Amino acid sequence: MSPSPQPVTSLKPPPVDSDLILAAIAQVIRMAKAQGRSLEDVKTELLTDHNLLDPELRLLLSEIVTRAWEAWPTWEPQTRVAQL
Repeated sequence: MSPSPQPVTSLKPPPVDSDLILAAIAQVIRMAKAQGRSLEDVKTELLTDHNLLDPELRLLLSEIVTRAWEAWPTWEPQTRVAQL
């Protein structure tokens, strides 16, 4: 007896929410700082076209990361991130 096929919708990954995005940005900043990288290094990488985000979204993400980086000494996200 062969297994019944699952609908395609059940194979989709769960939606991304703001907590997950916040955790990912925090982890990027932690890793970059631990590696001695600068904000400019991170922004250059974000703004490089990897065909993952359109130019407007890359620019927006760069601005968000810049704000988080600049606020980092006084801001630590409440979400604990094991490893993404």
